[in-house]
Amino acid sequence: MNHRILIVEDDIGLSNMLMVTLQAAGYTVMTAPNGVEGMKTAIAQMPDLIITDVLMPVMDGFKFFKKLKSNKITATIPVIILTARGQMRDTFKIYEADEFLEKPSETGLLLQKVARCLNRPSKRLLGKSVLLAGSRKKIVTDMEEIVMRYGCRTQGLTSGPDIVVQAVLFKPDLIVMDIQMEGVVSSAQIIRSVRLLPHCRTVPILTYSYIDAEEVGLYEFHVKAAMIPAHQERCRRAGATQYLGAFNEATFREKIAPFLNFEIEP
Repeated sequence: MNHRILIVEDDIGLSNMLMVTLQAAGYTVMTAPNGVEGMKTAIAQMPDLIITDVLMPVMDGFKFFKKLKSNKITATIPVIILTARGQMRDTFKIYEADEFLEKPSETGLLLQKVARCLNRPSKRLLGKSVLLAGSRKKIVTDMEEIVMRYGCRTQGLTSGPDIVVQAVLFKPDLIVMDIQMEGVVSSAQIIRSVRLLPHCRTVPILTYSYIDAEEVGLYEFHVKAAMIPAHQERCRRAGATQYLGAFNEATFREKIAPFLNFEIEP
């Protein structure tokens, strides 16, 4: 797994040094200049680890840490506190910070503490069950990775008929599926069948397209794009809850949030 790390640090030089070191070690790195931006990024991106400074403008590291731990979505993300020698260490220990790293620190010690945090058993709570289906396996895999970062169980499918079977076995809290599932059974027919299941009568069913109607190239995509409105209407009549549009990682996170009760910061 390509672990993702969020650095929350207002010192651009230090932030860049940490980023370069971690990227060289194979990690994907995000940065934020203060706790406010750090909180937004943490909720939107669900990093595997957060490294934060203490003294920062807008929102300092202590307030940021408390907000992380009070939010059920981010509460279990491990946190390394960057400190000057002994700075607020005892206070953060009371709140169960995972690791401390004094500034400046050696590269080897940084990587050691990062690896230690990432290798600990996950404390993330098991969230909702989400059934994800689509004609393009890559998109289904991308959606699974996004949803799992929020502590949800997932089941990814590329076959239309399997959606109905797994709706029975998996008992999802949310279904997300391609509006144009390929095969002999249409997406609207699949939705209609799922809605006949007693435990799926009120389950949100979100549909999406793997084609962006505004950015089509091949002729076959033009044809499929032209059919999106018709499929959208059929799926709506069959019982679909909402159409998300063309799959996009950023908008996907935002649009499924209300259906999984993510706590999005104002």
